[in-house]
Amino acid sequence: MQCIDRYDVIIVYSTSAAIRDTLVKAHKIGKPFEVLILKQDFTKTRKLIWTASGENIDHEIIPEYNLSNCIAKANKFFLGTVSITPDNKAVCPLGAAEVVSLCHLNKVPIYLFANSLKFSHKPSHDHRIHEKRETRTEGQTAYSMTIHSHCLVELDHVDYIVREDGVFPWPEFKQRFMS
Repeated sequence: MQCIDRYDVIIVYSTSAAIRDTLVKAHKIGKPFEVLILKQDFTKTRKLIWTASGENIDHEIIPEYNLSNCIAKANKFFLGTVSITPDNKAVCPLGAAEVVSLCHLNKVPIYLFANSLKFSHKPSHDHRIHEKRETRTEGQTAYSMTIHSHCLVELDHVDYIVREDGVFPWPEFKQRFMS
């Protein structure tokens, strides 16, 4: 809860239990804040919606492609990761790199939640980011589309790493744990 202050407006783009737990704990101790939930694939977003609704956490659901219209009211971005690699990248949910870029451009601090088990010894290019091609038809138009399972986020665009042992500014974390 070190990363939630009173009256924060936090963008969340993750299915991370650690993020959901952090939001619930902060709410239970009485910190007023709002969550802007970026809607991804509904099967991924619904747990966060259920948590926010069930715990009466003030929240709004926004399609991820509409964030640029709402980013001015946010002051933090929470993101989960599958893995952090030794070449300073995070394997994150598909679409996260674009959200990180928008937050970085708008100077919204980015908090990457990654417990110590999420650290990989393999560089990012060795992670299995699956590629799938789908044929779709919309109206009278048929097309082939390529979809990936995850994306890579440059850790130099992240402001803080949140682990089970604390919140670390990225430069400090990089020096202490990545050298």
